[in-house]
Amino acid sequence: MIHQDERDYRVAVGQTARRFQAELEQMVHKSQGSARQVIERVQNEIPEDRIVHSRALTFKVSDGAHPAIVLGAKGARQLAQPLHRHALAQISDRAGIPDTYVGRLLEKPWGPALLVENLTTILQREDERRFLLRSVHSQIRGVLSDMFRRLDSRPILDAFCKTCHTIGAVPIEGVGGELRFCVRAILPKVFQPGGEEVIAFGVEISNSDFGCGALSLRCFIIRVWCTNYARLEEELRKVHLGRRLDDNVEFSRRTYELDTAAMASATADIVKGALGAKKVNEAVSRIEHAMSERIEFKRALDQLPKMGLLKREVEAVRDIYTNGGVEELPPGDNLYRMSNALSWVAKSAETPERRLELEQVAGDLLVGGRRERGRLKEAA
Repeated sequence: MIHQDERDYRVAVGQTARRFQAELEQMVHKSQGSARQVIERVQNEIPEDRIVHSRALTFKVSDGAHPAIVLGAKGARQLAQPLHRHALAQISDRAGIPDTYVGRLLEKPWGPALLVENLTTILQREDERRFLLRSVHSQIRGVLSDMFRRLDSRPILDAFCKTCHTIGAVPIEGVGGELRFCVRAILPKVFQPGGEEVIAFGVEISNSDFGCGALSLRCFIIRVWCTNYARLEEELRKVHLGRRLDDNVEFSRRTYELDTAAMASATADIVKGALGAKKVNEAVSRIEHAMSERIEFKRALDQLPKMGLLKREVEAVRDIYTNGGVEELPPGDNLYRMSNALSWVAKSAETPERRLELEQVAGDLLVGGRRERGRLKEAA
């Protein structure tokens, strides 16, 4: 059963709202499984850490139908594990090899061997450095600085879930890949900005243990018509940068635990305020403003690559904005429709990480990014 509290929200009470309130509750019950799956994955995939010296690293190309670059390390804790594509990009960047060049080499049958030769030569001849290697299931997913601030995602996520339960927010979705996760909880009430749209508000937590994003806590909205998500203002952002780790990372465990406990406590406090009545009502007003803020679509479309969209993503936004009906997008030529077009395209993103990035741009257009809104307004 969905919990309802007595906060002074501008909750919609009309016939349309009552209909969508029921749909929202059905949506929650149908989609909670993905949140549970991501939570379980975070609980089970615990990174194994090693500090290694750059000149102790070795590289080779594995055998088999799908060759991979294997990173090895000499010393007391020897290892030989395949590099995740993300980790390969990280170690290549530290060697000064652009990722576009890495990508081209990986497409050629002789390319991985040349990349191995380049990495070995560069790291052996340059000044020695120390890296933090983070592995899961015997695969290296992160090659990070020895000043990477490790945070245990498990107790932080647990604090998020417990606090959501306390304030009546219920889990609705989990978005998780090998590098980054996001868990969302929703306030089970519908709102009608402008008197026609039907939306709901929630709060999400996301993090990457492998240098693919900071620990972040932010609000989001969901359009109940079509489950378009837009990620709004960020309430907490903690970049993974701390003190230099000792060669034996176990010596740093006390710091690791204290940092994690502090972040878990901050997460609980911020969640309580993120879905407060004042904040939600302010967001409703800003969305109403976005509904009235007209844009000239063709010129606005040209600004999307500057916001980080790829060519194919811009084309997809053009198609859905031009042809989408009320079940996909709200009517009109305004920022709100543009934001929803981005959210719609985000649902078919190639990776969970890319989906979150596109949903964040969609949210920035609504309330979170004055620079992004200014670009579209200037284009109008």
